[in-house]
Amino acid sequence: MSSGFEFGDWIFLLTSMFETLMFCGFQTGWSSLVYVLVEEGIYSHLCIDENPVISLQWNSTNSSSHVQPIRNATENNNCIAQQEMLNLAYTLATSVSSLAAFPIGVAMDCIGPRFTRIISG
Repeated sequence: MSSGFEFGDWIFLLTSMFETLMFCGFQTGWSSLVYVLVEEGIYSHLCIDENPVISLQWNSTNSSSHVQPIRNATENNNCIAQQEMLNLAYTLATSVSSLAAFPIGVAMDCIGPRFTRIISG
């Protein structure tokens, strides 16, 4: 009998902590992440019918030489459809995470944490 953790137990503990830090932070960090998603223009295609901020840019590559409107997505942070889709993404992610906790817990009790992690990929 050995007292304390063996090498495999330490590896298991460290990889478990790493997985938790990398994949479970979206719930606590969502309020900061949503600003980045809006700045990057995620779901900004839903904001076409609202009053967007439009800047005019000269299109010199076209032979007809006309001015073309360009949408500035970073200045249009009040798009309701975009906010609704981001809220839906957060709601689905937290719901799936919560619903998956029970079957994963049962699998860990029945077949052990190592095999559960191997099966989950």
